[in-house]
Amino acid sequence: MILTAASEDRCHLTVKDNGVGFPPDIEFTNPKSLGLQLINVLTEQLEGNLSFNMDKGTEVNISFPIESFN
Repeated sequence: MILTAASEDRCHLTVKDNGVGFPPDIEFTNPKSLGLQLINVLTEQLEGNLSFNMDKGTEVNISFPIESFN
């Protein structure tokens, strides 16, 4: 897990592994798994943007404004 300040007003959180990844038919916007539901809720609460990279495992990226902490 890596948390960085992407700019003065945005943070970027990356969590990744080198596992088998998600199945090809997974619905990221309406997931059935608790883990993906939690990721979506966290992103909403932080008023952030969510992206996935599934090249060589799984990488989840959340970019969010720093003022979300206030």
